[in-house]
Amino acid sequence: MDMSDKVINIQNPIPILSQPKSVITTNVLIPNKQQEIEYIVTDTIEKDKMDRENNEIKSMGIKYTSFATIHNKISNSILGVLTELFVIPEDMTIFEHIINVFTKEQRYAYIGVFLVILSLIFYVIRLSINEISNRNM
Repeated sequence: MDMSDKVINIQNPIPILSQPKSVITTNVLIPNKQQEIEYIVTDTIEKDKMDRENNEIKSMGIKYTSFATIHNKISNSILGVLTELFVIPEDMTIFEHIINVFTKEQRYAYIGVFLVILSLIFYVIRLSINEISNRNM
């Protein structure tokens, strides 16, 4: 027999090409454990970032905002109070509702600023009226 006529059965007892199943996929429509882990990590990172930003904004309050922002928040607060004040939910008392309306989004601070500005305007008007009446005498 010739060597070319023989069939040689060669097998490796240890499979060289077998690899563990990969958790990485290129198809975004197929959920896998790696994507779930990435979603959980990004969700926690984003929630932490939003919490930090909200705490910074709440701690800043009214003193580090611009005049345009204060003006917008004053008008939004007044309109919000006027629209929500007369719609009383059935599960709250009137006093709870009033407290809830005024404490939402720090409306009490901006309404207080509005009242201070309004009182200064009335004071200037009163001074000018007194000045005009003193000139006429």
